Amino acid sequence: MYSDAELLELAQWIRSDDVLRTEDEQLQEMMRELGFQKRGKNIVARLNTAISRSRAHRPELSEATGETQDERPAWMRDGMEATLVEGDDDLEVVGESHYQDNLWRLAGDRGRPGAQVRCEIGALLVAEDNNPHDPNAIAVWVQGLKVGYLSRQDARRYRPGLLALQERYGKPVALAGVIAGGGMRNDGPGWLGVFLRHDRDEFGLR
Repeated sequence: MYSDAELLELAQWIRSDDVLRTEDEQLQEMMRELGFQKRGKNIVARLNTAISRSRAHRPELSEATGETQDERPAWMRDGMEATLVEGDDDLEVVGESHYQDNLWRLAGDRGRPGAQVRCEIGALLVAEDNNPHDPNAIAVWVQGLKVGYLSRQDARRYRPGLLALQERYGKPVALAGVIAGGGMRNDGPGWLGVFLRHDRDEFGLR
């Protein structure tokens, strides 16, 4: 039998890919992950409770550092050197909807309500060793602000190459990209997204 904490962790892990799901779709996803075939009354009630709690759950502290996952790591300093991995391959960033305040802050004067935004950035890729939802998680940081993550699938593929690059150069790894989006829509200002460029070869992926 799974504990309430384990069910909450699973619900958060499923939500971390930023795919829009209805409550029923998330319930189905959790049942698949747990190997449940039938919708028993008790298990459905417990899963729905975990789903509700995952939406309101506060960020957890890292046992190693005492920092939350969204708090700037102590080693990340303004002006620090990083290894820029350049290339023309696109790399998807997910989860930006949770970091819109940070993205609009980075947009600066371009971030007027309803404005179209496109600004060049350099983004650090940071392996989150203590992420409670995904042991392979790779966060994306710009100027000391978290703006999203690599997808779970990409994090699994890129993490070995990322760690190898960090070991080789002795510095964090950065990619060039843009913050883009905004504008005015029928339901209000549009969201901002992060779009990165890189060379897959550098990560050992060709």
